[in-house]
Amino acid sequence: MANKSYLDLDYAKYDFKDTQKPIFKSEKGLSRQTVEQISDMKKEPEWMKKFRLRAYEHFIQRPMPSCLSQPPETFGGQGCNLLRH
Repeated sequence: MANKSYLDLDYAKYDFKDTQKPIFKSEKGLSRQTVEQISDMKKEPEWMKKFRLRAYEHFIQRPMPSCLSQPPETFGGQGCNLLRH
C-alpha cells in the first residue's frame, strides 16, 4: 500500500500576490526627514507635522526596544535602519 497523505491540500490557492504598487516608499530607517516626507506626502496640516516631529523626538530619546537591541549581526549591523515606516 502506497503512503497517501490524508491531508491532500492545494497550497497554490493561498499563494496570492498584491499587484498594486505603493504610491510612496520611504527609505529604510526612521529619521526626521522621513517623518517630514510622510507628513508632506499625506498633505497634513502644519500642526500635525509638528505633532509627529515631537513624537519622533520623544522616540529618539527613549532607550532602544529590547527586540531591536539584539547583536548587530542579527540585523546586519543596522538595527532599526532595516525597517520601513
